[in-house]
Amino acid sequence: MNEIILLLIPLIPAFSAAVIGILSRRLPYIATASIAAGSVFLSFCLTLFLAFQGNMQSFQPVLAKAGSWITTIDFHLELALYLDRLSLLMALLVTFFGSIITFYSIAYMEHEEGKGRYFASITLFVSSMLILVLSDHIFLMFLGWEGVGLCSYLLIGHDWNKEKVPLAAYRAFFVNRIGDLFFLMGAFLLYWNFGTVSFRSLHIQELNPSLIFASLLLLGGAFGKSAQMPLHVWLPDAMAGPTPVSALIHAATMVTAGVYLLARLSFLYQLSHIASAFIIIAALVTLFLGATLAITQNDIKKILAYSTLSHLA
Repeated sequence: MNEIILLLIPLIPAFSAAVIGILSRRLPYIATASIAAGSVFLSFCLTLFLAFQGNMQSFQPVLAKAGSWITTIDFHLELALYLDRLSLLMALLVTFFGSIITFYSIAYMEHEEGKGRYFASITLFVSSMLILVLSDHIFLMFLGWEGVGLCSYLLIGHDWNKEKVPLAAYRAFFVNRIGDLFFLMGAFLLYWNFGTVSFRSLHIQELNPSLIFASLLLLGGAFGKSAQMPLHVWLPDAMAGPTPVSALIHAATMVTAGVYLLARLSFLYQLSHIASAFIIIAALVTLFLGATLAITQNDIKKILAYSTLSHLA
C-alpha cells in the first residue's frame, strides 16, 4: 500500500501536467488551474499520510519499484523511489510550498497570457523536484535534476515577449547545464568506484583519489543548482519570471536541491577534507558577497535573490 502511494506522489503532478498541456485550450481557466493546484495538494496529502505512519524517530523507510529502466549486460538501473526521513522532510517541503504557490497562482494568472503553459510547467516542476528528492539512485535523481532545470527555463521565460526575459531564461539554462555536467561526471565516477549508484548501498570507510575527484565534481553540480559562487549569476536574473515562479525557485524547492545532494552524500564529504574545504570557502565568499550585493539593490526582487544566496551559504 505504502509503495503504491509513494509512486503516486510524483506521478499525480506529472499526469496533471500532461492533461493540462493537451486540454488547457479546451477547458475553462478555473478547471485548468484547479487540476494543477489539486494535483500538487493531493501529493502533499499523500506525503503527509506516509509521514503519519510513525514518528520521525521510528519511521520505517519505504522502497517502491516501478520496473526496470536501463538494462545491459553489466549495467542495470531500476525506476525506484526511496522514502526515508531525509527524503520525507524534503518531499513535505516541496509539496507544501508547491501547493501554496500553485493556489496563489490561480488568482495571479487569471488575466495573464499562457495560462495553460504556465500551469503545465509548474506542475511538471513539482513532479521533477519530487523525483529528485525521492529517487533511490543518483541517475534517477539526475533525471529529476534535469527536469527541474528544464521547467525553470520554461517558467523564468514565461513572459518571453518582455525585455530581458529570454536572456534571463537562457542564462539560467546555460549555467545550470554547467553544473549538470559536473554532476553527471561525478555520478559516473561513483558508479566506477562502487559498481552501484543506489543511495542505500553507497558506504565507504576510506577515500581514494577518484572518489575525492567525484566529490568535487558533485559539489560543482550542487553549486550550480543552489546558485553558489561562482555559478550564482543565474539566480538574480531568474526574478524576471512571474512572481509565483520567483517564490517557487527561491523557497524550499529548486535552490535547495544542491543542499539535498550534499546531505544525501554526507558520508562522502565527511571523509573528504578537500571537498569540505571547498564548501567552506565557497560558502564564506557567497555569504559575504550575497549580503553585500543585497544591500546595494533597489529592486525588492533582486534583494530577495541576493539574500537567498547569502542564506543558502
